[in-house]
Amino acid sequence: MASGDLDETKIRALLDAGAPIDAFGVGTELATSGDAPHMGTIYKLVEIEREGKTRFTAKNSPDKRTLPGAKQLFRYPEHDLLGLHDECAGGAEALLKPYIIGGNLIRPLPSIEKIRQRARVLDDALARAQPAHRAVAALQDLNERVHESILRY
Repeated sequence: MASGDLDETKIRALLDAGAPIDAFGVGTELATSGDAPHMGTIYKLVEIEREGKTRFTAKNSPDKRTLPGAKQLFRYPEHDLLGLHDECAGGAEALLKPYIIGGNLIRPLPSIEKIRQRARVLDDALARAQPAHRAVAALQDLNERVHESILRY
């Protein structure tokens, strides 16, 4: 399986080079005109809920490990902290706030400029986070359990 800003030219080059690929994930180039502005994004599945049971997922590649579980970013005066979405990080501001729950708009959507500002703040916060402050205990514990279960298979 291959993905990542693929288009017909890149796919042809991969096939011509003999790459052992039998499925291609084409998103942006399929849904957006090449001359239209677009944003490349990556979706990482972190948990799946079926019939009331949650299964956590993670990627375990040495250079691309992911953290399992839905996250929340907590702001303290001196640092930011990454945790699970349902954790409480006493005295911190939760930076990720829902706007749609169950398909219903629960607060007015901000303007595009406010969204851009907020995205810059969150991006800067993640970049500033010190390794020791990146994850709280519950997230670290879940991460270890999920990655240990991956290694067992």
